[in-house]
Amino acid sequence: MIVKTPPLGWNSWNTFSHDINEDLIKTLEKDLEKYENKSAVLYVTESDVMSGTVVGNTNYFYPEKTVSRAEFVVMAMHALGMDKDETVLKTSFADDAEIASYMKGYVQRAYEKGYVSAVGSKGELYFKPGEIISRGEAAVILSNLIGYANQKLPVSFTDTVPAFAEDAVVSLYSLGILQTPDGSVQASAAMTRLSPPARG
Repeated sequence: MIVKTPPLGWNSWNTFSHDINEDLIKTLEKDLEKYENKSAVLYVTESDVMSGTVVGNTNYFYPEKTVSRAEFVVMAMHALGMDKDETVLKTSFADDAEIASYMKGYVQRAYEKGYVSAVGSKGELYFKPGEIISRGEAAVILSNLIGYANQKLPVSFTDTVPAFAEDAVVSLYSLGILQTPDGSVQASAAMTRLSPPARG
């Protein structure tokens, strides 16, 4: 559960031509009825951070759809009001061709600012934009974007948090952004449109 920040997922941008209204919010509930935190999804939809897809005359959010590394970076930066670099036509990555043109400015800026890392192989850097991001990886990127907590609260999780994500998960918990009512983080699980960076 996310408390101060809404759950993060993927915004398909002009799906609804930025026309978010009460009727749209109501129809989005069609595939969110069984989820407890649907109100947070409706909040980010109203705020134009996320949207859904129109199928026939019905709008769907597809809450279980997984989120890629590039999608998460773009969505998170957009949600936090961070602008992309409009001058970027090509990123620094060897797999630049796999990054959608409208994502390149976000991805390049995130890399230059140290918010995201790259994978080195044979002397070249790869971003792996289409790779599904885990909750732990998302927690690290989000923590890099908003900054780590100055004072970290003592906490013990019921499942194992990978070493690379431990500081980020504890920081988000300490900041009150991440809550884990059952003590489980599931940091290695795939991030979905409805899930926060780490499970609550």
